[in-house]
Amino acid sequence: MATTKKKTTTTKTTRKTKTAAHTPVKSFRVAKPATPFFHFDFTLQTVYWLILSILVISLTLWVMTLNMQIQDLYDQIDSKNYSYVSPRL
Repeated sequence: MATTKKKTTTTKTTRKTKTAAHTPVKSFRVAKPATPFFHFDFTLQTVYWLILSILVISLTLWVMTLNMQIQDLYDQIDSKNYSYVSPRL
């Protein structure tokens, strides 16, 4: 004869965890910022940005003057080449 096994039931013990009580919201008004939006503080980062912007503007002006000089040179070369008119054969 076959013996039957009894099924054992296992019970899990669960612990209840306490959650922190949420504090109720008192108002829905927007809080004032710590500093105004258009407030200006002169910091070390401001100096870095000023130096960088002066550098960028000066390099831009230098490249533009070089470009104008090169274009003038091309204009001179073109005027010398086109001043000669070849005779028609």
